[in-house]
Amino acid sequence: MFSRLLTYGVYALASIFLCQSVYAQNDISVEEIIVTATKRAKTLQEVPISVQVVDSAVIEMSQVVDLIDLQTVVPALRVTQLQSSSNTNFVIRGFGNGANNAGIESSVGIFIDGVYRSRSASNILDLPDLERVEVLRGPQSTLFGKNSSVGAISIVTKNPEFDFGGQSEVSFGNFNQIIAKGTFTGPLNDKVAFRVSGSINKRSGYYTNALLDEDINDRDRWAMRAQLLFTPNDQLSFRLSGEWNEADEICCGAVSIFNGPATQAIGAPFPFGLGQAISPAADFDARTVNQDSLPQNELAGKGISLHVNYDFGKAELVSITAYREQTDTTDVDVDFTGAHLVTQTTDFKFQTFTQEVRLASTGDDNFVDWLVGAFYFKDEIPTCCRNITYGPLTNAYANAISGGLIGQAEVGIGLPLGSFFGPGQGVIDRHTLDDESYSLFGEFDINAADRLTLTLGFGYIDDRKQATSNVVVTDILSNLNLVTIGQQGLFQAVFAQQYAALGVDATDPAAIAFIETIAPGTLAAITAGAQAFAAANATNPAFNPLLGLQPLQVFRRLNQNYTNIPNANETGVLTGDELTYSLRAAYDVSDNVNAYVSYATGWKAGAFNISSDSTPPDENGIGRTAKPEEIEVIELGVKANFDRGYINLAVFDQKVKEFQSNLFTGTAFQLANAGSESHKGLEVDSLYRPIDPLTLTLNFIYIDANYDSFTAAPCADFDVVNCGNGELFRDLTGTEPAGIHELSLTASAMYTRSLTNSAEGFIRGEYLYESSASIVDNVPPVVAGIAGGTRKVNLVNVSAGITTDSGLQVIGWVRNLTDDDYLLSAFPTVFQAG
Repeated sequence: MFSRLLTYGVYALASIFLCQSVYAQNDISVEEIIVTATKRAKTLQEVPISVQVVDSAVIEMSQVVDLIDLQTVVPALRVTQLQSSSNTNFVIRGFGNGANNAGIESSVGIFIDGVYRSRSASNILDLPDLERVEVLRGPQSTLFGKNSSVGAISIVTKNPEFDFGGQSEVSFGNFNQIIAKGTFTGPLNDKVAFRVSGSINKRSGYYTNALLDEDINDRDRWAMRAQLLFTPNDQLSFRLSGEWNEADEICCGAVSIFNGPATQAIGAPFPFGLGQAISPAADFDARTVNQDSLPQNELAGKGISLHVNYDFGKAELVSITAYREQTDTTDVDVDFTGAHLVTQTTDFKFQTFTQEVRLASTGDDNFVDWLVGAFYFKDEIPTCCRNITYGPLTNAYANAISGGLIGQAEVGIGLPLGSFFGPGQGVIDRHTLDDESYSLFGEFDINAADRLTLTLGFGYIDDRKQATSNVVVTDILSNLNLVTIGQQGLFQAVFAQQYAALGVDATDPAAIAFIETIAPGTLAAITAGAQAFAAANATNPAFNPLLGLQPLQVFRRLNQNYTNIPNANETGVLTGDELTYSLRAAYDVSDNVNAYVSYATGWKAGAFNISSDSTPPDENGIGRTAKPEEIEVIELGVKANFDRGYINLAVFDQKVKEFQSNLFTGTAFQLANAGSESHKGLEVDSLYRPIDPLTLTLNFIYIDANYDSFTAAPCADFDVVNCGNGELFRDLTGTEPAGIHELSLTASAMYTRSLTNSAEGFIRGEYLYESSASIVDNVPPVVAGIAGGTRKVNLVNVSAGITTDSGLQVIGWVRNLTDDDYLLSAFPTVFQAG
């Protein structure tokens, strides 16, 4: 995956009935920035956890259109869209996983108005009627429960209002981009208010499929959202929300950063290869691919939620009930070449129900401020499948890279030519997964002194997953045991040679019988000797040439080890529970300086690999499941607020035990637990206004990451020292995990000025820097002299706009002004070693 999207455009916003300048933040003290990171409203400066807030004004001026763009203003957050619109990975402080497999949940929880979103596909949507986004760093399992073991992203939208108002906006940009949004709110009567919102997002692709003359990486999505707010009295309120969103996109492009011999065989002219188009690796930053089909993504999501609030006077009760359905259909040419070799189609449906109830104390003079609650989660995948099938050229390709061994083996085994890798062969998998969990949580703030608050939090989480599978390997070659067949062939050859030395045709039973009459025991001796030789040399490539075909048995390991679940040894049920807790002391050094120290733990339930890559546990216990993740962090923070800004610092030492790694090896995803991975670092968030019109921000995170223990890391072809003899795993203990930038930094400068009595203007610049880092553990940092396995980012965004008192706003913007090139991710190519 490769990114260098230079986009620019014009954005217009019109406020209807109720007009507010987006520059209002310049008139607001940072003390008034309200967050709900602790599920109770507090100011940003007084909440004693590491949290960064991005409000709607910044999102509008920066032209952040989805969560992928959000990372340009939050350095601790990394969001990477992978090979399809539905495969997106979220990382906070260098930790995160959950993409590419529906059975592996994200370590970063996504919440929209308090509703947990279990699937990354449901999170990549245009941000609707937004109020703010809170990025919580570090384990949040105590209060957020489900899958927030390394952090959480909390998105807060605007409530319906009892005054008529609204706004509409439209953006035009290069790549034929058009984004249109609108929201309208008002009363139905003095007790009921409504808000309706909608958006469309369209853009041409910025990759080119030269073979088909088509664009890739386009945008084509829309969303609708409606809310009703019912307030029968001052104590009680109900908010009912419903939404629907769809995406139908051609995504995502993947260029070759290096073409090994197997890929070059596809492009080599006949009779040396297939003579088909391949991606030009020498010019990988041109974003040009040659594929025989386009990657198709169709996503649809719909959901409904009910928020109930009741104020008892001394306490407030909150109930959030939600149900959501998500469908995901993709079709990808996974060999990524112009030859029709391998196609993958997936079709998933997710059904999710959540219920949260919490009761919290209210008031300002309590000795103990408390909050207790419960959370229930039910997620079902009633239907899901993945089909991987070969195309019409796969047999010819396999024959070419094997030096004709495929055809020879077909004839030698007695099969018709073209039997291996026939069109439509491959693997078909069907899975179901039910995930049910509940948690009980609480947090108690003890106001021990005027300036000292001690906090104790706990969360008990119980999780149960049940999976079924029905996987069928239709690949003929993968269904063959080449050792056994080779042994049989060796026996027959030696048997024939021994009789030939006696001048006897071993295929003539009468001749063998004659020899037996004149030399009794000859048959037994020759048979025993041939069997012994065949058994001793069946795994020796010098005597069993069929072993040379084992690398082409794409699903050999699956076919030899796979047993559908449930079975006699596996129930298909994965259970686990954990008590997480947090301890914190917060002290107001002065009216403007707060300090805190905390220790917190987090937990994420075990994972199922629900795909055809899933196999029963091997002798090392590594297979279709992964153990739960256990997280602990020690954090020391200081928050200082002054007249013209603030600075927040946090030093952390965070460790994840049994981190769930899910790496692609070129033929399959391998799910394994890293014994221990630790990240130590420093975070700084700051804002300064040297003069009233000018606002400066500087935010950065420094991370020192290390695998304390990872003895079962999936092998990589390039690591010939540890993986040169067919090993499945290697030891990465003591090494630096890939994909983690030592330094990530964002900075911005915004200048506002009154242009007339009724108009105000601004200009804003942003800079994102990420130091060089290896992308993934199974791709070398340097490939044949090309720095293709590393990632370094220098991104500049600029915007400028005018706002009038009438509510009209016009903004011009450029994202990636310097046309920076960087890799998003990398992976070993399917069916093409090297």
